[in-house]
Parts: sequence; C-alpha cells; structure tokens
Amino acid sequence: MPSDRPWAPFFAYDPARRGQVEFADAVYWAAKEGRSVVINAPSGFGKTAACLAALLPFVKGGRRLIWAARTHREAERVIEELKLINAKRSAGVNAVAVMGRSEMCPLIPPSEYGPDEAAFYCREVRATCKYYKHFLSFSAPAEWCMTGVEVHKYALSREACPYFVQRALTRLSQVVALSYQLALQGLHTYFKEVELANAITVFDEVHNLPQLMREAGSEQLTAKSVEQALREAKGKPVLTGFLEGLLTILEGYGEERVEDVASFTAKLKSLSPLPLVELINVMRFEGEVVRKALMLQGKRPRSSLHRVASFLKLVAEGLKGYALVASKKGVKLIRLELPRPQCAFIGFSGTADPALAEELYAEYANLDSIAARPSARVFVLTDVSTTFEERSGDMYKRYVEWLKLMPERTGIFTASFDVLKGLLEAGVEKELTPTFVEREGMTSRENEALIKKFKEQGGYYLGVCGGRASEGVDYPQGLMKAVYIVGVPFEEPSPSLNALINYYRWERYFGDERKAKVTAYLMPALRKAAQAAGRPFRSPEDKGVVVLGDKRFTALRRYLPAWLRSFKTVSYEERGTLTKAVEETLNVKRLTSP
Repeated sequence: MPSDRPWAPFFAYDPARRGQVEFADAVYWAAKEGRSVVINAPSGFGKTAACLAALLPFVKGGRRLIWAARTHREAERVIEELKLINAKRSAGVNAVAVMGRSEMCPLIPPSEYGPDEAAFYCREVRATCKYYKHFLSFSAPAEWCMTGVEVHKYALSREACPYFVQRALTRLSQVVALSYQLALQGLHTYFKEVELANAITVFDEVHNLPQLMREAGSEQLTAKSVEQALREAKGKPVLTGFLEGLLTILEGYGEERVEDVASFTAKLKSLSPLPLVELINVMRFEGEVVRKALMLQGKRPRSSLHRVASFLKLVAEGLKGYALVASKKGVKLIRLELPRPQCAFIGFSGTADPALAEELYAEYANLDSIAARPSARVFVLTDVSTTFEERSGDMYKRYVEWLKLMPERTGIFTASFDVLKGLLEAGVEKELTPTFVEREGMTSRENEALIKKFKEQGGYYLGVCGGRASEGVDYPQGLMKAVYIVGVPFEEPSPSLNALINYYRWERYFGDERKAKVTAYLMPALRKAAQAAGRPFRSPEDKGVVVLGDKRFTALRRYLPAWLRSFKTVSYEERGTLTKAVEETLNVKRLTSP
C-alpha cells in the first residue's frame, strides 16, 4: 500500500487488491476538485473499502458523507466496513444507516404503512407517545457506528423512540448510509439545504439512479382511487360533483395517451365553481378527517380523498419536465427531466457508460482495466428472440430446449414477466428441477426467501432482468455458476416511453433521435442484461458461462461491457460448442446430450 496517499491511513487492508489504489485515487481527486464523476469499474475488487478510504480525509476535515445504495442491506455494508476501519485505523468516524419511519416505529405494524401514512400516524400519537416523551431527554453517545437495526435496539433499551433517535444521530453523524428510496425522498427530513450542498454524495450501483429518480418523482392516480374517494365524499356535493366529473374525463380517454398538462388542468377547473387550489385544500382536509377516523378504529389511516388531492396538487403546480399520461384506468404524472445534483457526487458501477454519465450531468471515468476481468465464456444464440413478432409457443419451447443444456445452479433471467410466463407455459419447470420461480408482485421478504432456497438447494433460479436476484445479490463460491438471459430486456413500447425519448431528443440532444433512443431505450436494457450476466462473477477468481439468448445481441456488441463483447455465436445445431464450454469451464457434465 503506497503510504504517500492522503487516504492511505484510512485503508483497512494490507496489501491492497489490484485496482483498489487506482480506484481510490480517482475518487479522492474527484472529491478534492469538486467534480461529479460516474466511474465504470469491475466488480469484486473491493470498491466500497477503497471509496470509503478515499473520502474519509474529507469527512475528518468537516464534510459529511452521504452514501446511497440500492437497498438498505447494501447500505448496512458501508457501516460494517466503517466499523472495521474504526477498529483497525482508530478513525473515530460516527456513522449510521437509516431506515424508514414505518420500520423504526415500535407502534406501527412492520411494512404495512406507507411513508405518508406512517408520518400521519406519528403526528397524531406523538403528544401521548411514551417513546417520544423519553426521546426528549435523549442524548447521543460519545461515539457510534450503527446499522438501523442496532439503532432500533439501542433506542428501545432506553424506551426512546427509535425513529427520532435515528434522526438525532443522523444529523450528528459524519457518514450517513441509506437506500436510494430514502435518499431521493427523505433527505430534507434530516438536513438543511446548506448542509446538503456541502456534503459528498456517493451513489453505489449508479446505473440504477435515472430510473429510481424518475420513479421517486412520478405519481399515479387510478380510476379506482377516484371511485373510492367518491364514496368517502358522500354527503359533500361540492366534492362528489367534482369527482364524478373527473371519472367522466378519465372514461373519455380510452387507451393510454400523452395529455397536455395545461389542457388537463383546464378540464379540472371546469368541474367546480370553486378555484381548483381551494377545492384541493377542502379535499385534503376531508381526507385528513377520514384518516383520523380510521386510526381511531385501529385501522390503517389510508384515504383516497387525500390521495386524489395530493395528486391534483402536483398537477395544479404545473411542474416542468413532466409528462401526463392518461387513460380510462387513470392518470400518471411522469418525471422526464432529471434534476441537476445539488452537490458534486461520486457514482460507480460495473455497468456504467458514457451515456449514463451524460444523462446525470457528470464526467465519465472508465477504470474497467484496473482489475482482472471475469473469466467468462460468453455465447449469443442466433436462432431465438423475444421480439414481439416472434413470441410464440414454439419459440418458448425452443428456449426450453436450449435451457435443458444448462447445468444446475444456473440463473435464468428473462426480459420481462410476460416472457417468464411464456417459459412456464412451455413447461420449463417440468424440464428443470428444482426451479425457483420469481413471481410478479412478490414482496422483498418473499423474494429474499426464494433466493435463500436457491442458494441452499441449488437447481435453477427463474427471474427477470432488473429484479432483486439479478442485481445487488452475491452468489459466492459457485452458488450461481451460469447465467442465461432470455431476450433483450427492452422496456415495452408505450406513450410514457415515447414521451421520454422525445424529451431527450428535443430538450437534451438538440433533435438527435438516435442519441435519445440510445439513452432512454437501449442502454437501460443492456445495463440490466449486463448486471444479470455478472451475477456469478464477484471476484477475479470466479469462472462461469453466460448465454445471451437473443439473436439481437449480435447487433448490439459495441454497446455491451468489454467483458461481454468477445462472445461466440451458436445455433442449436452447433449446441455442442456450448455444452463443451460448460464442461470445461465448470467441470460439470452436461444435462442433455447435444
């Protein structure tokens, strides 16, 4: 380990792995110079440890580090790494991993309340809550480095409110780790604008950021919610008349289409003699009454009146950089424009690319060569595809025949749940056993339990690209030996996608349609595929086989990460090439003779 680096005293490992010094240097100088940078770097060489070491000199100099990860569990890994640095290097860094209010409150059933409902419940019971009362006399310990679970346990041991103890520690912490969801929706709960402007922000697995920023900034209102709001407003003619008119507007849309926000707002204004803003305030007030009544009955404080009012408030504000997509099923307010970051940030991923950096208003640094590439045998199948025109029972049966050649401990990741359904209908579960199948709408706990069973029992995991199992989950020591990608995971064509492409074409790229499609349509799909393909490779020593099961990948070679570009193309008649590679690379016998 070079001792002349300013960050060297905070690096907890000796010797450093290949690539860690170069990566830490890149992070350090970007932070020192105040540059936002998206770094492409391979997995498995210890990016978290290197990035933390590089940024701790600035933390010790008085700046706060905010670290956002895809999930809370990934955020907790940052705290565990800091504990090691504190123990080995006597760094004395106070840090906390943040959890949501509904997970921290001891009075709310876990995972049942949404963020807004949990905040409402908290406001209503705070005056009589014994936990909040004890929190008022809480004082922080001399030092701390705690996960959310540890904060929860620590607070309850003092009968203090875990959520407010967490808030207090967060405001005092030098390092704060949290999920993307909390980072994008709740940072202003903890910090003032000036504090955020002086912070250093890290986005781990930064390839997720554009999609998650859009999801966090988008809202949806369904016709069912309006119908439920109509029932809640019974006996209040001003509200019922407006809501009935809103339902009539939705019924008139038919299939999904992009609607002009100003035109939609004009239609809303015509439904009531009251000014729209005043009507929305009345609706919010009545929604609060409904929520309080439900809470007194011991029920979840959910109100459709409040939901409708909150959505309409956003529409009435005339937000720029949004598209309104309407149909008879409801309306969606979709964020198109990504806000410029409030402060310089460091983002890194094994599937970052120049288009992603430009999308995020950042520089791009390609450090792909600083560590050993995965030892992967990669194949593209030339006789299968999941294009809409080619999806059929026969095509899915052809996929199943290919899958029968794959060894146990293969992760099968499809382009969508529709494609996954096609494989199930083609009998994939009968041919491959045991098969652990991801279901649409699974909770995170159910998904984690399914992944755990696959790790323990082997067999085949069948999920979707972009799902929990295909990103952010490690399969060490051969727990996943091969990956089979079924189709290219393009987003299905829709008015929402067209609106996003048009936004990039005219607002960001000066009419360049090709560049807009690459940014909004092509690269997000290939990042999902690459993330899934990389699951078996978490260290330079790992070996595995990757099958890109769609002939379209041959035309997309130049957009793939370098380690996937050196693929071989095979047809089913040439399948012996694949089975031989499986035998040689993984030292296993093929499942079905070619």
